[in-house]
Amino acid sequence: MGDPNYHNYWSDAEKRWYRMRYDYSTAQWVFHDWLPAQRHDSGTHPQIQHLQSVSPVATSSNAGSSYSRVGNWVEGSYNLQNSSTSMHFEALDSTYYVRDEAFFQEGKVFAVLFTEAAGMNSAINAVTDYNTALSRVRYNELAYTQVRRFIIVRRRRGFCYAVPIFSYSNQGTKKRGVVPDEHAIAYSFGKQPRLLEGEQRLSKESICIVTKDGEHLSRASRIFFGIQHPIQYNVKVKDIGYVHPDWMPTFLGYWNQEHGNDTQQPADVTEAAYNPNG
Repeated sequence: MGDPNYHNYWSDAEKRWYRMRYDYSTAQWVFHDWLPAQRHDSGTHPQIQHLQSVSPVATSSNAGSSYSRVGNWVEGSYNLQNSSTSMHFEALDSTYYVRDEAFFQEGKVFAVLFTEAAGMNSAINAVTDYNTALSRVRYNELAYTQVRRFIIVRRRRGFCYAVPIFSYSNQGTKKRGVVPDEHAIAYSFGKQPRLLEGEQRLSKESICIVTKDGEHLSRASRIFFGIQHPIQYNVKVKDIGYVHPDWMPTFLGYWNQEHGNDTQQPADVTEAAYNPNG
């Protein structure tokens, strides 16, 4: 028998086996390393699980139960030391690729392919399918794979912390369970920030985002300061833009304000937040 702290998987996208290890500090399975570039028949390799088109991204085992300010790790599969044998571009869109570490500056806005465990609806004992972005993962469980937008709030060695931009299915902070005081409007430079019809006034000032050509923020875009995600620098990302310099002190001030306290927003409300248009 192999080490129970490690399990091996086949990636159809990369055509290689890779290992996941159990991180006891975060109570999650996370990507560890790639195995030699050859495929064995299912069952002949120790502790093999064969998954269809699954990328080696960590998924959480405690979905819907945590109110912590720190969300799931977002980890990359790209090998910075061996770029000749690693896939640099996401197959879905060539604008998603691994950037130089200098890209990850405070205030940078980017999109990333994000995977998290699917929450259960206790009333019906079934997975809640918020957006039909479900994939089958380890132990025959389901996980969401979505494109999410983030803004960097703090750089660290090898990774950064970032807060998400949600639209809550184009409902903004009107969505049931959302805590408005933990949010701020995100709007594109040259536009005017506006509340949605019936949305209460937010205590935090709106934050101006300078978007790249072809990118836009929907009117319902809200920065959620109630959670932050650690994101590795070797993950494949799309450049969306950056927080306008005049708004950076306000943006970072709001993050520091919320950083020291637990969020009051239920975890399942945050998990359900998704909008492909931002």
